[in-house]
Amino acid sequence: MFPTRGRGYPSADCVLETAKSGVAANKSDKMYTTRVTAPAGWELTIGHTLPAGVRVRQVWLDGKPVSDYEVVNRQRGTEVSVHTRSGKPHLLTVITE
Repeated sequence: MFPTRGRGYPSADCVLETAKSGVAANKSDKMYTTRVTAPAGWELTIGHTLPAGVRVRQVWLDGKPVSDYEVVNRQRGTEVSVHTRSGKPHLLTVITE
């Protein structure tokens, strides 16, 4: 789940296979966060799209450091993602240099 925000849209609700999920993204200085809620039993890819050229320093999921995150450079920016399972709210935090 990658939130894509336009000006004035701080969060988005997604409807996936009749189950309601929530995604919200924020940025503060060099910290980007993505908060996701989804029904139990799903495999999730949670990510955040950073501006092009920004370098990742640390990635955290639910307050714990993650070492097996993925970084993909795309035309719209740099996507950072982690894989997890649903069942509780998750918070992805990406800290940049």
